[in-house]
Amino acid sequence: MERIYRFRNIKALLEGKPKDGYFSELEKQSIYFAVPSELNDPVEGLRSIHWIGDKIIWKNFIRNYALTLTNAVIGRDLLGDELKYHHELLDMFLMPSNIPSPEYKDLFDKIETQVMRSRHVRFVLDVITIEQRRIRKNELLFHLDNIHLVILRIIHQELSKAIPDIFDYRAKSPRLSYRDLIKKYTSIIEEVKKQKDDEREQFIDDILVSYEHFITGKQLTIGFYDSNRNIHDRFFVIEFSKVYVEKLQELIFPPWATACFVSDCENSAMWGHYAASHQGCCLIFQPDNKSINLYNVPGTSPRGISFKLYKIDYDNGAGDIDFFKSMGRLPITTIADNWMNESNGTTSKFLEYYSRHDGKGFQETYWSNFYRDITRKTSDWRYEQEFRLIQNGNFVDITRPETRLYNYDFTSLKGIIFGIKTRSEDKVKIIKLLQEKCKINGVEDFEFRQSYYCKKTNKIKNYKLDFALDY
Repeated sequence: MERIYRFRNIKALLEGKPKDGYFSELEKQSIYFAVPSELNDPVEGLRSIHWIGDKIIWKNFIRNYALTLTNAVIGRDLLGDELKYHHELLDMFLMPSNIPSPEYKDLFDKIETQVMRSRHVRFVLDVITIEQRRIRKNELLFHLDNIHLVILRIIHQELSKAIPDIFDYRAKSPRLSYRDLIKKYTSIIEEVKKQKDDEREQFIDDILVSYEHFITGKQLTIGFYDSNRNIHDRFFVIEFSKVYVEKLQELIFPPWATACFVSDCENSAMWGHYAASHQGCCLIFQPDNKSINLYNVPGTSPRGISFKLYKIDYDNGAGDIDFFKSMGRLPITTIADNWMNESNGTTSKFLEYYSRHDGKGFQETYWSNFYRDITRKTSDWRYEQEFRLIQNGNFVDITRPETRLYNYDFTSLKGIIFGIKTRSEDKVKIIKLLQEKCKINGVEDFEFRQSYYCKKTNKIKNYKLDFALDY
């Protein structure tokens, strides 16, 4: 594989203030792995998830939804003013089989019984399961939004009985109209019936997107998002279901982080975006068999571990993921107990998917889908010609920036290109630092290069700086 390049700003290369996100990457010979929230593409790693299951699975889905909501309501009052972010209230790995205390289990048993008896919930379950078909995110949110306040009311009522000093005032929320629920669904169902079979899924998606936009517009008009509104009430009334559906991905794939490289160092936009408007530098790496060996990765030997370079696919969109067949972060016993089994002992046929061939087929598909979706970007980013190293957080802590910093062998670094606007004093610091590293590592062919604008090619070219390594 030919050389690859990594654009960096001067702070990342030379400064060492971890609290500000800088780690003296040149001195430490380190590569920083960024999490998706630190990347500049808001749809980075986008997955097109759908849900298809039988009535057993969907009843368990509602059961898990109700438990997560119950836990969030309790957590809100326990944390009080210490709560920083509402999404932290959602513990997606808390499930009926691992409720932490008998008292909590008794409480949730009462909540679950009332939820499953609710005619609102039973009606929506019947709509979802009348036929086994793919349900996508917008439709799932529509269904959840129509039973969310019913479930929340039941939770408040049961909590008011169990802990009246804290929750009594919340138990008097208005009862939602069953007639209005039927009316809302009937109008949509009648329109769906008019569509051809192969057009129904897209029609449902389109009509529910329009509905969501209408509701959002109404909320903005009446000032629902005004700063003087109670943000806690707003979260639990209208935002919870959206956050829940987003966080369901935690049950599918592990968190991940990436270090980005490119195959072209002559693109002016890249220098502008990733090298501080040409004030930074571009590192030149030489991969070994399409990979880079990194050290100090938790759980690996002192010899390091080889990280594969994945080429970004700009031609294909987000891959399709079947949620109920992709819960790879859960043990099969947890999947069976909380998602696939009914209290009367009946088991969903979907459980067979996980146990078929001792799970080998599942694992192959699972990891293929994991890497497929985080190595795809929209065609707008094609100019980057990106390659990336990927670290998954299944068994490695990548929650903090300092845990995502790994070291490379200095011989993997073949040179450095200074930007057109790199300050002279920064160049001197870098040259001295790298000359010392060349001396320590016995490197005699390290390249210092200077970029410039080439009028003939209309590119950012570079030339080799002509001076001897000083050691």
